[in-house]
Amino acid sequence: MRVVDALGYPLRFELMPGQDHDSITGYRLLRELDFCPGEVLADRAYDTNAMWSFYKAELLLR
Repeated sequence: MRVVDALGYPLRFELMPGQDHDSITGYRLLRELDFCPGEVLADRAYDTNAMWSFYKAELLLR
């Protein structure tokens, strides 16, 4: 899994075990980073209730 900036340059890169779901590591990585609303692009693997709750909480705090 990787986190990149607006130009596609890597900010974080992490290898995961094949049996782990992307959303588990993605949730942890997003919690560790400081991002602004609208800066997160993700595929359907990250469309979980935990991720949406996190996004909404971040939007309300800003």
